[in-house]
Amino acid sequence: MEEKFLRGYTITSGGLLILMPLIYDLTDLNIGFDIKILTPYLTIAIAILLVSKIPTLALKKISISPKTTVFLLLGIGIIFIALLFYTLKTLLAFGIIYLLSIPVSIIIYNNQNKKNFKKISDEEHEDIL
Repeated sequence: MEEKFLRGYTITSGGLLILMPLIYDLTDLNIGFDIKILTPYLTIAIAILLVSKIPTLALKKISISPKTTVFLLLGIGIIFIALLFYTLKTLLAFGIIYLLSIPVSIIIYNNQNKKNFKKISDEEHEDIL
């Protein structure tokens, strides 16, 4: 299970997250929110995430079936086109998606820990009987 998760967040993801307020300011999105108020707090939160031991999904061991390879390549092509024409908006979307993946990875990690703990405890009970 440990190979499916990393501990903490990488420097590259931290760099993207630190730049999110600047990227938001440079885009022409106008949500009516002044991001400059949140920037110091966001910087501190990202610094804490970088040194934390919060589990992060590792994408090293993902296997892709040959049937889905075409769709994966299509998705990568769409991402590159979006980066070419809508660079800042695409980077902002990736940053938001990455921030949303934090609670998702914690939930998945906790569920897998519960399953493994139950499996280990069931095996120990079988030995006693």
